[in-house]
Amino acid sequence: MGDKAAILRGAECRVPEHATFASNVAELVRQYPLRAVVEIDLKNQARTLSVASIWANAQAIIERVQTTHSAARPVLVFCLDSFLDLIAAGWAAVAMDRDCHFWHVIEGHESSRNFARQWRELQSALGGCQLITRSRLLREFSITWESEPWPPICLDRLPHPKDDHRGLLDRDHDRGKVFVKTSGTTGTGKLAVIPYAVQMAQRYSTKPLQRSFSTLSSLPMDNITGLSRQFPATNLQVLISPAAVAIDPRVFLRAIERFGVEEFVASTSFALRLIRTLQRDDAPLDLSSLRYLSVGLEPISTPVFAQLIEELMKRGASDVRIGFGYGLTEVGLAAFSGSMGLGELQAQLEGRSGAFPLANCAPGRAIRVVDASGRPLGEDCEGEIQIHAPQRTIAGYLQAGGGLIPVKQVDGWVCSEDLGKITSRGLVITGRTKGIIFSQGKCIALDPVEQALRESGLVREGLVAAAPLEGDAGAGDYVVMFCPADENDGAETMARVRQVAASAIGIRPFNVVTLRKDRFVFTTTGKMRKRHMAQLYGRTEVIPPSNPRAVPDEEGFDRDPLFGELCALWRSILNLQGEEPLGATFFELGGSSITAVQFLHRAEQLLQMRLPAERFFVEPTLPQVWRLYRHDPGADLDDRMEAGHGLDRLRAHVHEWKGQRTSDDAFLRGFHTKGTRIPIFWVFQMEEELLRLAGEVGENQPLYGMRSLYQVVPIHNLSAPVLREVSNQYITEILAITQGRPFILGGNCQAAIVSLRMALALEQLGQAPATLVLMEWTYSWGRYAKPVVLLYGQQSYTAAAYESPGQCGLPWKHDFPHAVVHPIAGAHGEFFSAENVSSLSERLLELTRNA
Repeated sequence: MGDKAAILRGAECRVPEHATFASNVAELVRQYPLRAVVEIDLKNQARTLSVASIWANAQAIIERVQTTHSAARPVLVFCLDSFLDLIAAGWAAVAMDRDCHFWHVIEGHESSRNFARQWRELQSALGGCQLITRSRLLREFSITWESEPWPPICLDRLPHPKDDHRGLLDRDHDRGKVFVKTSGTTGTGKLAVIPYAVQMAQRYSTKPLQRSFSTLSSLPMDNITGLSRQFPATNLQVLISPAAVAIDPRVFLRAIERFGVEEFVASTSFALRLIRTLQRDDAPLDLSSLRYLSVGLEPISTPVFAQLIEELMKRGASDVRIGFGYGLTEVGLAAFSGSMGLGELQAQLEGRSGAFPLANCAPGRAIRVVDASGRPLGEDCEGEIQIHAPQRTIAGYLQAGGGLIPVKQVDGWVCSEDLGKITSRGLVITGRTKGIIFSQGKCIALDPVEQALRESGLVREGLVAAAPLEGDAGAGDYVVMFCPADENDGAETMARVRQVAASAIGIRPFNVVTLRKDRFVFTTTGKMRKRHMAQLYGRTEVIPPSNPRAVPDEEGFDRDPLFGELCALWRSILNLQGEEPLGATFFELGGSSITAVQFLHRAEQLLQMRLPAERFFVEPTLPQVWRLYRHDPGADLDDRMEAGHGLDRLRAHVHEWKGQRTSDDAFLRGFHTKGTRIPIFWVFQMEEELLRLAGEVGENQPLYGMRSLYQVVPIHNLSAPVLREVSNQYITEILAITQGRPFILGGNCQAAIVSLRMALALEQLGQAPATLVLMEWTYSWGRYAKPVVLLYGQQSYTAAAYESPGQCGLPWKHDFPHAVVHPIAGAHGEFFSAENVSSLSERLLELTRNA
């Protein structure tokens, strides 16, 4: 051990005393008025605003907020579904020097429910809150606002600012703060408290360069640093909805091509998804603009990003450079590598297990390594990494009741819980303190055990893990798990493994378990789930998890085939191998916020209902999802609707629909009924869709419209009796009109549920349609062996399911053995718009011509 403590120091960074965060915004607008930000939403639509326009929107928000003359100054809660609007809201809050919280809602109310409950939780944590949102979101809160001390402020029809608010900018600001969720996806909902002055310091300490290229990020509003992305540092900053990327990573790759992106930021888990997408997608893609990747460093990162660069280069990217960074929630960027190309990265990988030094310490930071007692260590000595960053440390974490929990630090040094050492070449990260156990009075790091076993030649394919074996008294002894070089290896190999492990740590292992390759458990990012494996296999070959959450027997989950499909989806999203306990949470099994969005989206398609995301995140388990589907009392959802009520509600919805009907009580509406072509019977979501398609197909094409149960019956109430009642009503009217003549039956989106249910019933009657047309079909009723045409939008999230069958979980080839697939123009929900409806009409008319 060296006598002198080793410390890495970044360049001195002094924040100018005269500057404020608000004046920085104004300076950015003045110097770079044409600098722009692009936001790509869930429908792959792009919205672009210049920084000057964003500032104008911020000024309008200031005008609106200042019209509410409240003596108190409550926290401003901005509940918005656009990141561009949130940037403007942030600038406005800074200019007014107000405390604020940003509440981003993905795709409006559809993906974030229980607004009222979340609002009450915020009020409990923050005290006085004033909601600032748009009317379409405000309607979803279902709260009597007259009882609120501060009524909500609606941002619709913002006023034109009377001045440029220079008076606000000239005042002494930066006393305000922002409250940012740091772990809401795991259900804990901690709020970090970040002063505006800290944001300004971070702005200077990272020395942002005003660059002339474009960047792309799938983290539009970083929930860790809150406002860190509010300063566009490049000519074009492209932000993309994480939900859009979760559903289809190709949206991200197409954005690179579309905007000539030269740099993007990615996590390791997202990089793995990009790799899989590039490997299985043969569509032409020009990525020649790409020049640089910015990524976070962890031992698994280097091989993953080396593979990603190789895949990107196959699509035209050349001489791509990569830079790794390391930092914490509490301090931001702390250390970073130099820029390196693929060859340099591969050279770093050889024999280093992905660990290589970060040579540069960020400005205004200092890094040291300490032992278990907190004593600073010298060079090449491994211990816990601590970071000093007085200008960047958050004020603490806010809990319910207003209590502030300070950041864990010692004498101003923030404790990272990461293991590493400082060498002559920089900081090397070697692991986590979670990999340290105390056994027989000794402090033992398990990473060296794994490394010794890898180098021994006794294991293959890198499948080796050492993890604590936790009991009632906590982590005591440890277990070593490995995959032998030969499955026939016996006692001799086991003895050699124990010997190597014992020599590496000085004591005998508690247990050594041999496992087949398929029994190792990994997260979606490829990390081995060591502690979970120790729990499963630590004491016997297969050990049941301790205290798994039980699923009530009366739910019948083990007898329902749909639950089996849900389990298969769960395992597919999490990339699980081996048996998993039903009670384990999505995040315990390696899930992330991105994969959670993907799972909820796919589960909603499978179950044909909207899953309340907040209830899932409170208990993100398979049994909880099943309870939400089955609507047990704990799920707090509406009761199932009895058969007959659906028809009554449906009749009220179609009563005013235009079109011909065969009787006063008829549900179908006809257009061009004298036409000579084979008639089309289509289930629509709304009357507007029927009217637009009727206007396109022409006078010779009979078209009959039916109403789906969208917004008539809640999707979670679509029970078999309700669907049977509605289908029978429609079938009776269809057969009365056709009189045995051929016809085409179809439906779009949720309407396809009804159409397919009708087709199956008609098949049993011997009256199957000549062709069944399902547009944006995502729900399985089982096998239907008659002719089927599947339509999907070229820009829709369902395109992957039809362009790469078997990859996205939709069993259309199995369900429809005689199906043909055709793309049409548009994205999901946009097929009846003025620009797209002709594409649908042409495809349907082609079917009637060929019938």
